[in-house]
Amino acid sequence: MEKRSILISGASVAGPALAFWLQRHGGFDVTVVERGGPATGGGYKVDLRGPAIDVLGRMGLVAPARERSAELRGVTVVDPRGKVLATMDRSFAVMDENDLQILRGDLAEVLHGATRDDTEYVFHDAVASITETGDGVLVTFEHGEPREFDMVVGADGVHSNVRSLVFGGDYELLRDLGYHVAGFTAPNFLDLDRWGYLLATPGQLAHVYSACGRADAQVAFMFDLGSDARHCYGKHDLALQKALVAERFADTAWEMPRVLDAMHAADDFFFDAARCVDVDGWSRGRVALLGDAAWGPSFASGFGTSQAIVGAYVLAGELAAARHDVAFGRYEKAMSTWVGLNQDLGLELVRHILGASRAHHWFHLQLMKTLPWLPFARPFARRLHAKWAEPTLTLADYGV
Repeated sequence: MEKRSILISGASVAGPALAFWLQRHGGFDVTVVERGGPATGGGYKVDLRGPAIDVLGRMGLVAPARERSAELRGVTVVDPRGKVLATMDRSFAVMDENDLQILRGDLAEVLHGATRDDTEYVFHDAVASITETGDGVLVTFEHGEPREFDMVVGADGVHSNVRSLVFGGDYELLRDLGYHVAGFTAPNFLDLDRWGYLLATPGQLAHVYSACGRADAQVAFMFDLGSDARHCYGKHDLALQKALVAERFADTAWEMPRVLDAMHAADDFFFDAARCVDVDGWSRGRVALLGDAAWGPSFASGFGTSQAIVGAYVLAGELAAARHDVAFGRYEKAMSTWVGLNQDLGLELVRHILGASRAHHWFHLQLMKTLPWLPFARPFARRLHAKWAEPTLTLADYGV
């Protein structure tokens, strides 16, 4: 039987995970195209939970992923004066002891290493156009020669290039959630050892932490812009984006002057408005979406990377079992309820974290101060996390 050819756009997490399972099933020629270069490790911390750990186990990649674990031992909550408000160890943050924290770039390296020998990777290029030809898809590239594939999968993030070419642009399909995120790598000037500092003020949050085995630190900002409309400008202007973040956090004191100095020097600065993908169906003809391209954002609920790993497993299994016109529908049916619940969870968590009113902020500070001292706190936190992570997805056995 002739192999089916599939082009995957995106080589971060979802794309290589899909390539892994397609090659494991057999019967597919897989090409992955990526605008940037190969994964180089590092980046911000992501969580793998629930069925994603099961899928990673079926891939035989739990051990190499845990070797690069970014597990934090805990976090110290401070106010703008540097006063310690609460100290919480890892038991208050994990939903299950099997959960895995890893830097996104490290996970991408693990997945790339598991697929590079039998998958064609094309780096420093991107899809320019997609045209269905009846029995295939003609794809042109920004640099390479045109090629024809049986199917195309967009696994290229919340600002998916494939989605914009086939489903519609960001303006039509992305819903603004009212807050922004930013992040970068910084010198570890706080001498953190798998520990983090959390500074939260009404409407904004800063998290500085060090991952296991890393000499540097990671900084993550989350903030509510309110009625400030300047986020509409300078989408690709790093200087303007850094200036906006600096202005938002200029009055929060603590170690923020040093943090902001590190931000201005950072060469991996990331900034984006948090937006949710509102797309009517994850496939059009021979083209499908996977991961953040289909259902972002990933950073709100803590399940985004897990959904990418699980979605890749499900999509590959359905494609191995049926033609694309059947498989794409089965994949969406299997994933949509779980994805929707996790999206709702993410929005609820953000509302709690960024509660803009001073009364809301004060209440959560008192809760964080008190919780570690209560004898029932840890069991309560675990039960609450378990409710958040209540399984709504049963993994099918696709015969590999």
